[in-house]
Order: sequence, then C-alpha cells, then structure tokens
Amino acid sequence: MIPGLPDQVALQSLLENLSAELLVLASAAIKIEDEVGAVISEGVSGGERLLVPLQGLDHLAQTANELATFIDSLSRSVDPGIILPVSTHIHSIGLRSLAEALAGHSCRTGATTDGVGDVDLF
Repeated sequence: MIPGLPDQVALQSLLENLSAELLVLASAAIKIEDEVGAVISEGVSGGERLLVPLQGLDHLAQTANELATFIDSLSRSVDPGIILPVSTHIHSIGLRSLAEALAGHSCRTGATTDGVGDVDLF
C-alpha cells in the first residue's frame, strides 16, 4: 500500500493521467528503437537478428501512442464530475511513481526514477 494516495479520482483526470503515462512509454520505446537501430546500421555483428524484435518494439511504441491519443480524446468527453473509487486498484500497482502519476500526484515526463541505472538481465 502506498501512503498518501487518494481513495477517489475523477474519471476525466484518471484518463488524462493514463494517456500521459502511455505517451511516456511510447517515447521510451521510440528512444530504444532509435538507439538499437543506430547500432544495427553501424554494422554490429549479429545485429540482423534484432530486426524482428525491433519491429515488435516499433509496434509497441505505435500502439502506446495511439492508445494515448484515444484515451486523451475520450477524457475530453467525460463529465468532470464523475468520481471513481480507486484506492484498492491504485494500491495494487507495484510501481510507486506510476501509481502516484495515475492518482494525479506527480507528472512523469520521460524516463522514470523506478529502477534508474538498473538493468534486469534475464
């Protein structure tokens, strides 16, 4: 449970925050795609095996961007007075910065602080 998060959030605000988070994901995916693409174009040995995963990353970025656009547009048609009980749902999110952003407590504008400098190698 993350202390300090609201029990209720306006639906319009939640949709706007969700759209913003999807744009953060799309931006991050595009940056990764550009960097990996640059490495491949430099002729790194074995880079060609990254082409299919890179296409998947491109699809992820495009999908996140389109969902963000759709949700942002949807948020503009929602009555600002609609309030949702979100405490159980928001507290189930494991990433604190994401939970805070969705609840309207912070605005993530790019790379997150969750795991900065950490790389999980599986």
